[in-house]
Amino acid sequence: MDAPHAMAGYSRTKFPHWAMQGNQCDTREIVLRRDGQNVVQDDKCRAVSGTWHSEYDGKNLTAASQVDVDHMVPLAAAWRAGVDQWDTPRRKAFANDLEHSRLIAVSAASNRSKGDQTPDLWKPPLQSYWCTYSPRLDRREAPLPTQRHRGGEDRARRDARHLRPLMPAPEPAVCDDQVVAGPGGAMTDEVGVITGDLTVRTTRQTDHHVVVTIQYTGADEWYTLTGSPVLFPTARSRTTTTASSTPSKPEHRP
Repeated sequence: MDAPHAMAGYSRTKFPHWAMQGNQCDTREIVLRRDGQNVVQDDKCRAVSGTWHSEYDGKNLTAASQVDVDHMVPLAAAWRAGVDQWDTPRRKAFANDLEHSRLIAVSAASNRSKGDQTPDLWKPPLQSYWCTYSPRLDRREAPLPTQRHRGGEDRARRDARHLRPLMPAPEPAVCDDQVVAGPGGAMTDEVGVITGDLTVRTTRQTDHHVVVTIQYTGADEWYTLTGSPVLFPTARSRTTTTASSTPSKPEHRP
């Protein structure tokens, strides 16, 4: 793995944003419309009303001025990972990428508390979002803007081996979900089949294994779901199922 590049020369202005995306809309306004509810925009595409739920801290926001659009992959982290060697148009494409978006509308307060910190140094104040936040920043799941060159190869793909990992590995993420076991119940290593209202806990390790344990909701004992741990090939795979046992009808906590 290459050593992180120096921060010499870094400036956010070297990642021009927000870029115009057509119809007088820039990247920020598109994300505000995408992530908000009942968003009304004026004839210049500016959000004049709407509501936004900040996944980082759980706040509900009622004015666009209260909302920041965060680069989940900090621009400074990308710079240290090798983007310092890109030209300005490529950095602009990276900072405004909507196709493989790592952009999210959150409260200005939570975004500014994060700054340029990577997930080994900062996590969202709302702990229930950690299991979404860490996989979205997974080191194997950081697509780069695709540009073609004469060989027909995707430049982003060619450069990937130099630019990943974009960030240090996050700590293991622990998620609890409420489920109702299906007719066949859930098979555990310790006590066999259990049924009824259950809590499933998935602990996602940095090596992409997921350890799955299960308990009767409100009980003290945790049992290992048969087939755990499992290895997911990508960070987008988050589930409470294994090859051997499949609790059904997941009911996520509010």
